[in-house]
Amino acid sequence: MNSRWMQMMVVVGCVAFALAILFPAAGLARQWGKLDVCMVNVHLLGRAWTAYQDDFDSWLVGLSTYSGTPYRWVEYPLYQPVYGSPAVTQGECNLTYQLNGVRAGKLFAYTENEQIYHCPNDRYWVTRSYAPWISYSGSGCMNGEDYTSRNGMIISGFRSVTLPSGESKKIVCVNKFGQIQNPAARFTFVEEDWVSRNQWRMAGSFITMNSSNYWSWWDWPAGYHEGRSTLGFADGHVETHVWRDERTLTLIRNGSATSYIVQEGNQDIVYVNNGYVPAGW
Repeated sequence: MNSRWMQMMVVVGCVAFALAILFPAAGLARQWGKLDVCMVNVHLLGRAWTAYQDDFDSWLVGLSTYSGTPYRWVEYPLYQPVYGSPAVTQGECNLTYQLNGVRAGKLFAYTENEQIYHCPNDRYWVTRSYAPWISYSGSGCMNGEDYTSRNGMIISGFRSVTLPSGESKKIVCVNKFGQIQNPAARFTFVEEDWVSRNQWRMAGSFITMNSSNYWSWWDWPAGYHEGRSTLGFADGHVETHVWRDERTLTLIRNGSATSYIVQEGNQDIVYVNNGYVPAGW
């Protein structure tokens, strides 16, 4: 009897040990599977971004939701899926209206799928009222909001920033593909945490270097993949970037009540800033 009992306990122990290994592995596999979906999403958004400029003589789609940006890739939540129609208020916002804004955007004719605008690891829509369906943001310098004056598609008036070398450079917002230097290094789309900024309707673009301070975050990336974020680039490739500075990870995890966050010497800021300037320094 004791021998059988011992044998049974050994079997139970082996099963428990196997489950202890398999359950975390299954969870990790699910996480990596969702990351793969996210990368495909950004890849498809990048293909739509490229197809748009191919159809419009290399003019870039507007990567901002603000009305001052023409030919916007997506719209605010709308009562009807009609480009330029009035946006809903926060209290009225629901998933239907969110998807209307997606369908009204200029890229939807190329994507034809609302799902690719949403990272499967972005659970804010489930856990927070009025959270945006859209998990991605367009670069503020890719025909986005980072300019001071615009006349139609003609953009002028750019911020200046002092580089770590001490040299002053302008942050140029481009609106044609040919203005992009080194497209493989300049991002178009990035996962952004809209909720931590209380931007329930997904406002504007992704912008960095607040107040022209090179070492400051303005917006910051989302951490939907355990300290990683998905970024799409102007040449069409997609990367999963690992954030390495603990200050970046803390900001991603906890958010901030202010958008002016200075972190001197942060290598993640260097990476983002270099990818942010399509016309180069």
